[in-house]
Parts: sequence; C-alpha cells; structure tokens
Amino acid sequence: MQNVHASQIPREDEAIPATTKSEKSTSKNRYSILQEHLHQHEAKNNHNLDSLLPILSASSAELREACEVAMKGVEKWFHDCNSGRWRGFFSKVDKAKNRERHDALIQQLDVVQKALDHFRRVGRDKLVEPFERFFDPATGRQLKSEKDAFTAR
Repeated sequence: MQNVHASQIPREDEAIPATTKSEKSTSKNRYSILQEHLHQHEAKNNHNLDSLLPILSASSAELREACEVAMKGVEKWFHDCNSGRWRGFFSKVDKAKNRERHDALIQQLDVVQKALDHFRRVGRDKLVEPFERFFDPATGRQLKSEKDAFTAR
C-alpha cells in the first residue's frame, strides 16, 4: 500500500473533476479519500472495529457477567427495601433477614471485585495483543519502523 501524504489529497473545494452531473455527486473529496485510506490501513493491520470488538467481548465476558449478576442482586435488594419499608411500623424487623440480604450484597461485590482484578491482570493484556508488534517490549515505546502504523499517511 502506497503512503499518501495530506498534501497529495485534494481539498474539499477541489473535488476530483467529473464529466457528468451524476458523476459529480459521487466524486470523492479530500475527506472521503482520507477516510477510505484510513479504513484500508485499519483493515490491513486488523485494527478495525470488526477485528477488535470480538477481542473486547471475549476479554471482558467474565467481568460483564459478574456486573450483570450484581446489578440483579442490587435490583432485588431495592425491591425488597421498597416493598417492605412500612413493615417496621406494624411488625418486628427481622434482623436475620436483613443481615442475610446485606451479606448477599457483600458477596456479590466481592465477585465483581475479583472479576475486575482478573480483567486488570489478564483480560486487559488480551486487548493490547493486536498492537504488541508496534511497541518495544523492554521500554514500551513505539518502534521507529512502525511510526506511521497509526496514521492515515
């Protein structure tokens, strides 16, 4: 793929000349040429959304599942609090049941925190795997040979 410098792309008001009116509406301006070149470059390096979304989905699946379960637990807790808030005026408060609900919330919080820690240690590394070849493993700096790998030039 040939590198294209920004000065080589025609400006928006300098659209590529067309011969007929119907061709004029489909002529490419500077922005569409740059956008097309960027999409080609991303697809070549597997950095497009279609390539990265499955990686994000797989690496965060455990964390998303833990958050979903915890949110359902919080929703149940809110429902129980809302539906039984006047019960204390008419009957004795069941402290054992309150403790049980509280312990369930704490347990769900622990599950989410463990899933988050696992994501930070393992899942996050999966997200950067497609980009590892562009960086020096010792310093973490971008390699000189891949300077234009993230640009549209």
